[in-house]
Amino acid sequence: MDLKIFANTNLFEAGTVFFNQLNIPLNSNTTTPLHLKDILKDKFKSQEIFEKVSATYFLGLVDKSVFDDNMSLFEDKKLSYEQAEKKIHADYQGMMIFAVEIEGTASPTRTQLADLTRAFNRTSQSLPVVVLFQYGSLITLATSERTKYKQTWREGEKVGKVSLLRDIDIQNPHTGHLKILLDLVIKPGTRDFSGLYEQWMQVFDVQLLNRNFYKELSTWYFWALRKVEFPEDAEKN
Repeated sequence: MDLKIFANTNLFEAGTVFFNQLNIPLNSNTTTPLHLKDILKDKFKSQEIFEKVSATYFLGLVDKSVFDDNMSLFEDKKLSYEQAEKKIHADYQGMMIFAVEIEGTASPTRTQLADLTRAFNRTSQSLPVVVLFQYGSLITLATSERTKYKQTWREGEKVGKVSLLRDIDIQNPHTGHLKILLDLVIKPGTRDFSGLYEQWMQVFDVQLLNRNFYKELSTWYFWALRKVEFPEDAEKN
């Protein structure tokens, strides 16, 4: 996976290529940045991290058209952010993707990225939002769990736990990050949006990420025990 594109072009182009590498073509024709306040509306907060957003791009909708074998028809269906908003309804099956550029020398904290991710998802009542953040030479991919409200009178979906694939170095990505990104690539057997969303939620599951990490760590540890020899007079502590 080529992440150096984020250093060589604007975030709209880089984000579009990034998702194409995940076998997810995007359908936005809004190549210019949007104002964050116009997108988040009343969910915009007077917090430092919101003010540090220098550019926000609408990358597109991911829905059943992604799985259409006729890509020429897909190209004809490119739409603006305003058109996408009109297309979405209560029973719409899909997700919306944004790319957000954050200025400043210090990397944002996990809490700050989670606050922005929640704001995007709370603005979108009917479908989940995935946010691709870039700050300097690092990127983060973020999304949030969505569940139906127990109260039938409440519209939309409840925003739950935020999951972050955080601080991916675009110049020298960690092998663990690359492995997780490859797990996000649409699998050959996935033929609809619900299958893709389920696949992504499994990859983003924190417990699964931790379990895989400790599994790899224990594998390395037992390998090292067989390979490393300590001198007999080495101190035990």
